[in-house]
Amino acid sequence: MIRVAFLVALCGLAGCSPSAGLGRVPVVGRVTLDGQPLAKLSLHLSPVGKTPGNGSLAVTDADGRFRMTDVRGASGAFVGEYQLEINRNGQVELPKDAGKSSPKSAASQLRITVPEGGCDLEIQIPKDGKSPQVTTMK
Repeated sequence: MIRVAFLVALCGLAGCSPSAGLGRVPVVGRVTLDGQPLAKLSLHLSPVGKTPGNGSLAVTDADGRFRMTDVRGASGAFVGEYQLEINRNGQVELPKDAGKSSPKSAASQLRITVPEGGCDLEIQIPKDGKSPQVTTMK
C-alpha cells in the first residue's frame, strides 16, 4: 500500500496525470516583415487568465514558419487566451529601411486566442513602425 501511494505521488510530481499531454491543439504559423519572411525569431505564448499550462515556444525557420511546442516539449498549446511575445534569436537580418519597428519591440504585447482544433497564425510586421497584424486561421 505504501508503494502504491508513493508511485501515485511520484506520478503527480512528474506530470503523468491522466490529463497530461491531452488538451493541446496545434499552433503553427509564419512571421513576415512587410511581406518578407523573418528567420531565427523566438516566439513565446504566455497564458492569460484561466488558460491552463505554462505556455508554448517556437523559433521561426528560414521561411518565417514556426510550430509551437509547450515548455515541457509537447506539441501545441492549450485552448485559451495568450500574450504573444516575439524576440530576436541570434542574428536576424532586418532590412535597413525597417524604421523603428523591430520584432523585439513591436510585437511584444500581442494577444491571441487559440481555438479548439488549433490555428495557423499569420503575423505581419510592417516596416513603417505601425503595430503588427495577427490573423488567426483554423
